Amino acid sequence: MKVSNFFILLFVVSSLFATPPTGYYDSTIGLTGSDLRLELHDIISENTNTNYPNSKEIMYSQIDNLNGAISCVYSGFSVNHSLGNTSTPTEIDCEHSYCQSWIDTELEGMENSIAKADIHHLFPTKNAVNIARSNNPFGNVQNISYTYSEDDGFTTSFLGQNNDGLTIFEPADQHKGDVARALLYFIVRYETALNFGNIDMLETLLNWHYSDSISTKEINRNDAIYNFQNNRNPFIDHPEFVDEIWNDSASITLTFPNEPLILGTNRMYTIKWFSHYFFGNVKIELLNSDINYFAELTDLTENNGEFEWEIPVDLEANSNYSIRISDSENPTIYDNSNAHFTIIETDPQADLFISEYCEGSSYNKYIEIFNGTAAVIDFSQYSLSIYHNGNLTSTNTINFSNLLLNNDTFIIAHTSADPIILANSNLIFGGLNFNGDDAVALFKNDELIDLVGNIGEDLGVGWNVAGSQNATKDHTLVRKNQQYFGNTNWAIAAGSNPQNSEWIVNNCDSFDSIGSHTLEIPLTTPQNVSFKIENSQIIIDWSPVTYANNYRIYSSSDLHSAFTLDESGILSGTSWTAPISGNTKFFKITAE
Repeated sequence: MKVSNFFILLFVVSSLFATPPTGYYDSTIGLTGSDLRLELHDIISENTNTNYPNSKEIMYSQIDNLNGAISCVYSGFSVNHSLGNTSTPTEIDCEHSYCQSWIDTELEGMENSIAKADIHHLFPTKNAVNIARSNNPFGNVQNISYTYSEDDGFTTSFLGQNNDGLTIFEPADQHKGDVARALLYFIVRYETALNFGNIDMLETLLNWHYSDSISTKEINRNDAIYNFQNNRNPFIDHPEFVDEIWNDSASITLTFPNEPLILGTNRMYTIKWFSHYFFGNVKIELLNSDINYFAELTDLTENNGEFEWEIPVDLEANSNYSIRISDSENPTIYDNSNAHFTIIETDPQADLFISEYCEGSSYNKYIEIFNGTAAVIDFSQYSLSIYHNGNLTSTNTINFSNLLLNNDTFIIAHTSADPIILANSNLIFGGLNFNGDDAVALFKNDELIDLVGNIGEDLGVGWNVAGSQNATKDHTLVRKNQQYFGNTNWAIAAGSNPQNSEWIVNNCDSFDSIGSHTLEIPLTTPQNVSFKIENSQIIIDWSPVTYANNYRIYSSSDLHSAFTLDESGILSGTSWTAPISGNTKFFKITAE
């Protein structure tokens, strides 16, 4: 009776999505080629399951369990296996269509584990056939070495050699379309290659996709997998996507970070690409039309892959850079990075500071770091450490990465914090579990630059701040807007009253100012102002004012009349040029 009830439940669940959910592919409308491929990648990258044993249990108990039996997709071998039974059936293995060794070559970390557990490319096979397939590429066998069939020839697969004498595996005809769509899904989802064992499988898989149409079994399997791992195979839902991505025109598609890149930090940036109907070598170039710059970064690189690039220290900081990748022999086959990027220098003297500290009820804990340096900061030089119960050794340390732009905040929150906190956070970390008597310290290149509390001191409850008792417990501390640097002397930073403290003490669970820190620093008057006339132009130069974002140029016909903002007088640089008007003028420069 239990088996019957489970079958009814399974039937209802697997029928929830006979077609893709409404709107699932709406963002692909009008897209083709690499644009469609990249958009599909974003849509189908929702699967996060890393539990391969669990995937096999779901396959054997539900997804690939048809009428109480599990069958080998390569040979037709079948074994009875009751619905709902999560154990591994007798003589059955789980086949990775995209071999595990290929995954280890192409993917690292979490993506490696997710790919190995992704049921879209996993299928039940007989042990012996699974071993025979091994990690051999798929292809059309010309010289047969072994034949695999156990259902009177209805399902027959082959191991042998192609016309070049290379070992390949040819699946049964009724599985060719399935495996083709599974692998096309895989390379779009994980942005990996299809070239292994000196064989590029793409053309073969495309032919199999066209020759073996989508079956009801394949549609139902796609629905069931979606219910388990929350993503679909788009080439089953929309087989026309194959045509719209892989047409007969050779092309190369490049992906590259659309972010400012930093000079002189030894950071590596990954240039990644994939090719369609193109099997030659590629070269990678760096371009900037604004400064007439061209450099070849590498040549004779494989047609699918990635290249780790370190920015040379002598490169000019400038915007409007782009990466170009092309066929080494035919430059008409190429792609450029989708957006121009900026290469910047950072200020090595500038420092960040802790702008907000929250030790609230339950797990409402967060630390806000602010960049008020007037420069882009290489955040990879910074770390945050927690010191529990007066220890001199940190319990948890967070090492940051990437960049922190000027006037930006970076918020680290506990995993179980209030939804308002989490919605404003940049990093969610379960180890951010400090209490009021635990010190929190910000470091730059392992040198202390700011802190809340005293490392090595345990007061049992918390530290006093601005005259408030135990203010580091059950309170939110906000750095005053006039404070524009950190302080490693906690006694001075905490102060003894609201006037001499660097901090404002707010009530418990006060999140009103999270992510909105600003500075209110009086700016000095621009100094070293020079004035000259060249070629009927007025040129005014001045020295930069620290923390100024913009400058305004005002003019007046005499010193006693009102000064008005010049028509072109708002700028970020420290030089201003305008044509001579023929009238006497007085000028005023302000910083803001």
